[in-house]
Amino acid sequence: MRLFPIILAVLLAACGPDLPRGAAYVPPDLLTAPAGWTGPSPRDEGELIDAAAAEKRGREQCVGQLIAIAEIVQK
Repeated sequence: MRLFPIILAVLLAACGPDLPRGAAYVPPDLLTAPAGWTGPSPRDEGELIDAAAAEKRGREQCVGQLIAIAEIVQK
C-alpha cells in the first residue's frame, strides 16, 4: 500500500504537455540580439572605424543566428 502513492506520483510526473506537431525547440542563446556598437558616438575617424567594425560583427552574428533558427525550424 505504501508504494501506491509513489507509483501514482511517478505516473503523474511523466504526464506533461507535448510539443505540437511541427514545433521545434530553439535554444535561448539564438533568441538574444547580438550587441553592436555600445560605446558613445564616434568623435574621430578611428572611433568611427571601430564602431563600423562592431556593427558589422553584430549584424553578421545576427544573420548566423537567423540561419541557425531557420535550419532548426525546417527540420
